[in-house]
Amino acid sequence: MKGAVSDYGAAPREDPASYPGELPESSYLLLGCSVLPLRPVPGPPLGQWKIRGMGDWGAPEDLSSWRDGLGPDSSLDDRLLVAGATGMQERMPVLAVGSNASPPQLQHKLCGVGPIGEQKVAIPVVKAYVRGLEVAFSAHVSPPGYIPVALRASASSSHRTPVFVTFFDAGQLALIDGSEPNYDRVALAHPDGGPVVLLEAGDALGVCDAYRTRHGVLDLDAHERGTLLTQRRVRARVQERIAAVGAPAAETWAMLRKGGLPLRAIPEIAAAGLVAPDGLEPFLSQGLAGGGVEQVDALDVDGDLRRRPGPGAGARVEAGRERGGGGPPQP
Repeated sequence: MKGAVSDYGAAPREDPASYPGELPESSYLLLGCSVLPLRPVPGPPLGQWKIRGMGDWGAPEDLSSWRDGLGPDSSLDDRLLVAGATGMQERMPVLAVGSNASPPQLQHKLCGVGPIGEQKVAIPVVKAYVRGLEVAFSAHVSPPGYIPVALRASASSSHRTPVFVTFFDAGQLALIDGSEPNYDRVALAHPDGGPVVLLEAGDALGVCDAYRTRHGVLDLDAHERGTLLTQRRVRARVQERIAAVGAPAAETWAMLRKGGLPLRAIPEIAAAGLVAPDGLEPFLSQGLAGGGVEQVDALDVDGDLRRRPGPGAGARVEAGRERGGGGPPQP
C-alpha cells in the first residue's frame, strides 16, 4: 500500500479527468501527509483496530513525534490520542462512494480551503459494503468540472456494493458538508430492519450518513466490466443519448458548463430520458441524522431547515450488532 498522500496523484478537484481519484486497496488512516493501512480486529470496538505493519514502518519526519512511545501493537485510538485527534467513539461514520475516499481529495477538502493544516489531518477510512444500494452518476456537473457519483436504490434489496466509510470529527464533518453544495447529508437505514452497512471486520451499522444528490441520477450503467466509468466514457455515453434525440451534444455541454445548471434543467437532457430518481426514500432513516452534530433533516431540504443531534459512531456500531450484523461482509 502506498504510504504518502502524494503517491495517489492529484485530487480530482485539481484534475477533474482523474475522478474519483486513486483509492487505496485497504482500510487506512489518513494521518498528516501519510496513508497508513489499518488492520481490522473482529469483535472489539473500531478504536482497537491496529495499524498494519507499523513495527517495520519508517515514519516520515512529520509523523515521527506522533509515533514516539507507541509500540507496534498500539491501537488506532492510541494513535489518534497521541496525534491530538478525536477518538473513534466520538467520530461520525459517513459513506464515501466517490472521491471522498481518495486521500488527496480528502486532504484538499480539509486543507486546501479549510483552516486545518496538513499535519493535523487524522481520518480513519474503512472498507465496507452497503446493502440494497448501488453507485450511479449524479445528474449534474460539479464546480471543478467532473460528473460525480451518488447512491441509488438497487433492484435487489440484498445487493451489496463495495464502498468506504469515513469517520469524521465534528470540525471535519462541517468542512466536508460545506464542500458538497449539490448534496444533502442524510441518514440511511435498510428498510428490512437489518444493517445498512457492513464494515470490513464484520461490524454493522444500522444507520449511516451519506451524501444524497439533489439532482437525481443518470439513467445509465455507471460501470464497464466492473470498473467505474472514466469521465471521458460517461460523457461519451451522455452525448450518445443526446445525439439519439437529435440534440447538438456540444452545445448542450457548453450550456451546462456556462450556466452551472443541473442536467434535468436542460431540455435536450430531459428529452433523452437521462435523469432518473435515486429511489432512496425507503432508505431514509426515521431516526436521528448527523452522528452527534447538528444535521439538516433529510426530509426538509427545500424549506425551513430543522436540525437535531444524533448518535455517534460507537452507538451506531453497537446498534448494528444488536440488529444482527455479525460476520465479515461477503461480496
